[in-house]
Amino acid sequence: MIEKDKFIFNVKQVLIFLISIAIAVSAIYFIGSFSKDPEFVYGMIAIAFIPPAGKESIIPAMVFRGIETPIIISIIVFADLAACFIVLGSFEVVNYIAGKFKFLGKILEVSKKRSEFARKYGLLHVGLGAFMFIPFQGTGSIITSFLAKIFGVKAWRTVLIVLIGSILSTVFFLGISLGLFEII
Repeated sequence: MIEKDKFIFNVKQVLIFLISIAIAVSAIYFIGSFSKDPEFVYGMIAIAFIPPAGKESIIPAMVFRGIETPIIISIIVFADLAACFIVLGSFEVVNYIAGKFKFLGKILEVSKKRSEFARKYGLLHVGLGAFMFIPFQGTGSIITSFLAKIFGVKAWRTVLIVLIGSILSTVFFLGISLGLFEII
């Protein structure tokens, strides 16, 4: 017999986590179905969540493949928002999974120290937005939402940070991929 206090999180949190993933996958499937090459789009979105790939890797591939610009923007922004909602809606489950990776503990220690400075000068939201936008390994909607939750940022502000950061970074990398502007 298992004691109740041995459970790390409750069944409701696990169900929210699983249902959120099912809704996200279904919606991504729906959006991708409007593309001329849906299987490629699904593969690219799946790859985007596997390090070191990210939107900076998959956007050029989608452009090269001829995927329609509205599909690229909508599916990437939706995937980022879905990841944000999954983290916010089932934080304890995500926190437990993240706890299995030792390097995240070190990142959290440094982040907490830096967040105090950012909070002191009113830069926490700007910093999280930049973290969402800049394409470094370990940045993006999942980690941004995770850090925002740890730093006590309100859920609606976290969603807004992820939404704006996702739109800006997606349009930025799309612009580079389409040759609208160059990076030296």
